[in-house]
Amino acid sequence: MEKILILNGGYSEVPLIRAARAQGFYVLVTGKNENAVGNGLADQYISRDYSDREGIYELARSQNVSAICSACNDFAYLSAAYACEKLHLSGHDSYQTALTLHHKDLYRAFAKRVGIPVPEVVECRGESDLEKVESLCFPVIVKPVDLFGGMGMRKCHDMGEVREAFRAALEESRMPHVLVEEFLEGTNHGFTAIIHGGKVVFSMLDREYHEHSPFAVSAASVPEPVPEGVVRDLKGQVERMADGLKLCDGLVHSQFILTEEGKPVIIEVCRRSPGDLYIDFVKYATGVDYPGIILSCEAGRGLDAWLDDFGCIAGTASGENGPGGRRGCQFPSVKGFWGRHVVVCKRAGRLRNVVIGDGLTPYIRGEAIAFERGREIRENEAYKCGVLFLEFQSQEEMETIMNRASQYIEYEMEE
Repeated sequence: MEKILILNGGYSEVPLIRAARAQGFYVLVTGKNENAVGNGLADQYISRDYSDREGIYELARSQNVSAICSACNDFAYLSAAYACEKLHLSGHDSYQTALTLHHKDLYRAFAKRVGIPVPEVVECRGESDLEKVESLCFPVIVKPVDLFGGMGMRKCHDMGEVREAFRAALEESRMPHVLVEEFLEGTNHGFTAIIHGGKVVFSMLDREYHEHSPFAVSAASVPEPVPEGVVRDLKGQVERMADGLKLCDGLVHSQFILTEEGKPVIIEVCRRSPGDLYIDFVKYATGVDYPGIILSCEAGRGLDAWLDDFGCIAGTASGENGPGGRRGCQFPSVKGFWGRHVVVCKRAGRLRNVVIGDGLTPYIRGEAIAFERGREIRENEAYKCGVLFLEFQSQEEMETIMNRASQYIEYEMEE
């Protein structure tokens, strides 16, 4: 039996663990959390820091694994790419290519070279470099180049705020420099895609909600009406990435701003699964086994088992012209109206229970509530308690409920 190493066992990785089991792998899970929910679903758990690329390489080598699947964060993907390159395992890009996509400074430099739009940006390595920020239009965003999920980011309206945010970002980052880029006005969206031979053969576009932080996604919904040509534009940008970096088959997930002029500008891109069970959200909304497809690609098994005679993800074909000019290969339509809501407690104290109110329960089609009872939540902390998958009857109903979902959730605290 082939052995696969999955680089974390958190609830976000559970769909990948289950997919690996379904595809016949002996599943080895790592990560520092010995109590992670996914550990018990695997065949074996060995404690390691998945951000330690050399440690992951040594673990994979000593366990004689035939495949590696990253967890739902950038550090794990970089470790997976590094270990696979040293072990000559397929399913991942080269380590340098992985860095180019997952480090914000390298991605923006690459994007400019191949004609992919990015915000105006300057790189700052020291306080003296902050003078370059004055060439930008305020407000701006200060960003660590190596962090994800909104960590270390701050919107600034003047140079005083920039200096403060710059120092804070350096403290959180593992890198000696940060980016400062112009803030784009518009709406926030996700664009998730599967590429095959450098062409997009599957995609889904969503609307993002940022309730608890302007830089961390708290919810998503589909379908999301966008101006004609936006999906075609995004597909073209992803295919330029694939061509410029010779990306291997698999997932390319991006977040973009749809500007007030109706132009999509990608601000983040990654090749690892998004967190908070996003890949299950895609499965609910489209009927496509997204966790299985991603796992198969990262394991080096490719997409052949998932493609039909037209070279499309099976079950998605329709119409005359599709991605790459392949006859009959079109993107799948979302089956209904779907939302994914991340349950987040921001009340200080010891959490006793999470109660989902009647205003939300009729829409729930799936849930993954996993929180630590008695967990001490500090002031200004946002503690994730799980994820809800919601189905609606109309676009209007979906938008109404998604905008007020948090109002129907109560957090009972110990006295």
